[in-house]
Amino acid sequence: MTKKQAKRQTPTTLTDVQRSFKAERSCKTHLERQRWPDKIPICIYCQKPAFKTATGYKCTDRKTCKGIFNIRTGTIYEKSNVPLPKWFTAIHYATRKRGINSIELANEIGVTQKTAYRMLEQIRKLFRQVPPKQMRDIISIDEKYFGGLEKWKNEVDRIGGTQGRSTKTKIPVICIYHWSGYTHLRIAKNAKAVTLKMIIKPLVKPGTIVITDSLKSYNWLTKAGYLHVSLNHKAGEMARGCFHNNYPENVFHHLNRFIRGTFLHVNKQNLQQYLDWFCFLFNNHKQDKCLALINLSAQILPTPAIILPVAKKVKKAA
Repeated sequence: MTKKQAKRQTPTTLTDVQRSFKAERSCKTHLERQRWPDKIPICIYCQKPAFKTATGYKCTDRKTCKGIFNIRTGTIYEKSNVPLPKWFTAIHYATRKRGINSIELANEIGVTQKTAYRMLEQIRKLFRQVPPKQMRDIISIDEKYFGGLEKWKNEVDRIGGTQGRSTKTKIPVICIYHWSGYTHLRIAKNAKAVTLKMIIKPLVKPGTIVITDSLKSYNWLTKAGYLHVSLNHKAGEMARGCFHNNYPENVFHHLNRFIRGTFLHVNKQNLQQYLDWFCFLFNNHKQDKCLALINLSAQILPTPAIILPVAKKVKKAA
């Protein structure tokens, strides 16, 4: 197979996705190939070989396990009656440049708004499976506070003392941007030095050039072994030589468009899921995000849903 033929067979557009995964059988076959490349089914409960049945799979260990499952068990498709072709179409819409909300998705694939919301909620679980990379060389770090302004609220609902870096009604989001084009967004309790250490140290290797503003919470970077470049924006220092901090501001600009332009409003409890969604789209904008996410959906999610229930012994009446 040539490279041109391989590119043609890669589903990138909506038409390609609907043509490649037209029926339920073709979708199941693709998920089986991604989960078991060796074509040997493995039990999801005990990790032992399994054999295929008419309705799914059954574990070969009939003494201790006796697990019965199908290709949907333990994945985002579990406990869903929506056909897999509609799921794959929803994944394609979720990997668009600005994503998609539940109302638009419901109109596109022909389901109710509640069903579309749950589908997007399940799809967002896949973005947690992508581990963040450990960065080095040159990175830029900045923070932004998400939350509504008090002046737009009624006088009864307004809360005092929320200006500046207050976290009473706002959520701080830390952006760590690698100059190669990779970004990572993380919610923080506050912008203090202790909180920033817990976020930055696992992701950035010592010896890296770290560019920040003049916030005092970043003063520990030099002692920790980083080459810290602090830009005093209040004094008009927007750059020092070739070092600047414009990349995180560009990320936050696109993030505002992503949230306001598609979802209008996001709950505080789900904000990190939407940040992971945005980072996946931002970091893989030059790749086939749809097929990569479909392949990732074949894997088992780390949830307690796949624990095999133990049947209780019923005592016979005397």
